[in-house]
Parts: sequence; structure tokens; C-alpha cells
Amino acid sequence: MLFGRGLVHTTSNFGHLGARPTHPELLDHLAISFIEEGWSVKSLMKKILLSSTYRQSSLVSSDKRIKDEENKFYSYFKRRRLSAEMIRDSMLAVSGELERGDSGNESSLISNQKNLRRTVYGKISRKELDHYLALFDYPDANIHSSSRDKTVTPSQKLYFLNSSFVLARSSAVALALVTEDKVSSIEKIYRRILSRSPSMEELSNAIKFIRSGKEKEKERWSGLAHNLLISNEFIFRD
Repeated sequence: MLFGRGLVHTTSNFGHLGARPTHPELLDHLAISFIEEGWSVKSLMKKILLSSTYRQSSLVSSDKRIKDEENKFYSYFKRRRLSAEMIRDSMLAVSGELERGDSGNESSLISNQKNLRRTVYGKISRKELDHYLALFDYPDANIHSSSRDKTVTPSQKLYFLNSSFVLARSSAVALALVTEDKVSSIEKIYRRILSRSPSMEELSNAIKFIRSGKEKEKERWSGLAHNLLISNEFIFRD
């Protein structure tokens, strides 16, 4: 989940017919640490997330990419799109609408516009997989799957542009953060969605966008938030 593949590539087969671990010593170390720390998945993930390997950038020299083309030795962080669940949950989180904790209520369909719970609590139909989940490579719920396909298709971009779910999250961000101070509002939207301040060029372009156009100013603020929510910087992990 964290690196896009396991230390053993055949994650559903650890036997003689499966692939050998790429880093057997590391695998042993993590297994022993996992046991010694009380079988805590949280502690194991913290150890991995705080490692220098995980915190590497995807922006590396061409020489390093040539020497480790498949990134077998984790010489850089491979750029990856967020999973279907992560995209949906992240959009709900930045809009301030994500339901915190678990209410214990009956699961709702992902397509239900009133469903603001984390995607993991969504109802999954084995007869007909939700369109959104299928669009972003969620596996067939009827069969075992140890990994997911990784596709980038025009249909995904069309979803981001036209989905009522995404548009509603954009409007919620604008409604929560926009004030009469345009510069301050733009900076707050950037920090909320991209966790950074806008550059001078981005700030200038955003101000021009808000002041121009035939749409109402409220719609332009939603449009700005929408543009950031569907940007590669938000959708992909570098």
C-alpha cells in the first residue's frame, strides 16, 4: 500500500512457486520488529513512513532511473496515483465534510450523495461494482485479488471534470474558506487542498480568474477549488 508493491512481488504466494523477496534481510527485520512491538500495525506503518526511503522524492536524476529502471532497490519514490478510496476520502477531508469515526450505521452505496463516511464503510455489491470504484481500478469483489491494476484513462479525467460528487466538494471548500479578502481566500484554498501556499504566478493567475469570466463570482471560487482538487498534485503521490 505504501510503496506500490511488496518486498515479495507475488503477494498471494509466499511458497516455492512465488517470487523471492527483493530484500530478505529487511523483510526479516520488519517481521521481528512487528512481533517485538506487540503485533502493532500502526507501529509498523510509522516505522516505514518515517524512513528515509519512504520520504524520497520522485524527482531524481535520469542516471539513477537508468540504473534502477524498475525501482527494485527503492532508489527513488515512484510517482503513484492515489487509490479510489484515498481520492474520495481526501476530497471529503479537505472539504470538511468527512464523517469522523464510525457511526455504526448501516453501510450506504458509494454513489449515495448523502454518504459522507470513509469509503471503507461503503456497501460493495458483488453483482454490480460501483461505477466510481470500477473507474479507478477497484478489483472485482467476486474473486481474490492481491493487487490492483494501475490505469490512467480519459474516463477518469472526465469523471473529475463532471462528477456531481467532485463539484459538491469544490463548492463546500469555497463556501467554507472564501471571505472578502481575495488574496487571503486564495491562500487558504491552496493550503487546504495542496498543503502549501501558492506561488506568486499562481496567486496572480487565480486573482485574474476570480475577477474575469461570465460566471458569478461564487461559481468562479468553486471553479478554483475544483481545479486544485483535480490537479495532478492532489491526485498523485510524489
